[in-house]
Amino acid sequence: MLVVVGGYGELLPVACQGTAGDAWQVMEAVLQKYGNSHEISERVTRVLRHGLRLFDQAAKPYVPAMLASLTGKFEATGLANYVWIIGKVVDRFGSENDSVLRAAITNSFERVTGKFTTMCTESSIGQHSDGESHIGY
Repeated sequence: MLVVVGGYGELLPVACQGTAGDAWQVMEAVLQKYGNSHEISERVTRVLRHGLRLFDQAAKPYVPAMLASLTGKFEATGLANYVWIIGKVVDRFGSENDSVLRAAITNSFERVTGKFTTMCTESSIGQHSDGESHIGY
C-alpha cells in the first residue's frame, strides 16, 4: 500500500498528523520483540523506508528515536539491514539544519562505526553477510 500511495507532499492532512508517530510505535514494538530475526527486521526496515517517503516531514520528530533504536538493534545483532535503513534516514534528513537531528545522526554514526570495527576485529569480514545463508555458494 505504501508503494502505491507514495507520499502526500510536504504536509499530511491534519487528521493524519499523528499517524507517523503511531506507525513508528508499531514498528518499534515489532523490532523490540522480533528484531533479532533477519527476516522480520528486513521487512520492518522496508516498511520504514516507504514510511519515510509517505510521511516525509511528519516523520522528522521521530528520527532521533528511530536512529537510537535502529542503532541499538545493529549493535545487538550485527544485521546489515539496520545500517541500510539508518543510511536511508540520514539520506532523507541529514541535510536538515537541526541540531537535535545532527546529534542523533552523529551518535548513530559513531555507534555503528564502533560496532562494525569490533565485528571486523573479532572475525573476518567474510563471515558477516547481509543475513541470508550463503552456505554452499
